[in-house]
Amino acid sequence: MVHHLHIQKACVNDALFLLNVNIVVIILGIDPSLVSTGWGIISISDSMVNYIDSGVIKTVSKDSLVLKLGQISLMVEKLITNFNPFHIAMEEVFVNKNYSSSVTLIQARGAIMSVIGRYNIDFSEYAPNKIKKAIVGAGKAEKHQVQQMVKLLMHIKKAISKDESDALATAYTASVNHQIKII
Repeated sequence: MVHHLHIQKACVNDALFLLNVNIVVIILGIDPSLVSTGWGIISISDSMVNYIDSGVIKTVSKDSLVLKLGQISLMVEKLITNFNPFHIAMEEVFVNKNYSSSVTLIQARGAIMSVIGRYNIDFSEYAPNKIKKAIVGAGKAEKHQVQQMVKLLMHIKKAISKDESDALATAYTASVNHQIKII
């Protein structure tokens, strides 16, 4: 279900009275990577966070950098057109000792952000420790702890990868930390 505003109205003496408002907000969370970009879709309705779908965008290792970035941006665009998110949240980049892997991560984020910009979608980004704190309660939590809590919080019964759980955790962090403007 895409984000929408459902309003039931009653006409009494030519006046409209708002009886019921049910707002559903769709958030796309992204865990960027050049090899396996995790994505997760959640909805917020009546202060409840609900799991919708998740997956991983995998690139082919022998493909050129340009082809990999093109595939990532194309798949993110498909997610946007299929799920119509109101908000997109992504994990911030952190520069590690391996300079070349940091650069490729920055390039993957750039490809994703260019798609978000083309669609002019509300966007936020969060540091990994802030995401872990929102999900587990501790900024230094392990990936398997994040994965377990995501499944518990969102009542997910099926197996999900760590890339998916990181993306869902990012979307969840946006739902609790970012003031999403509906109007």
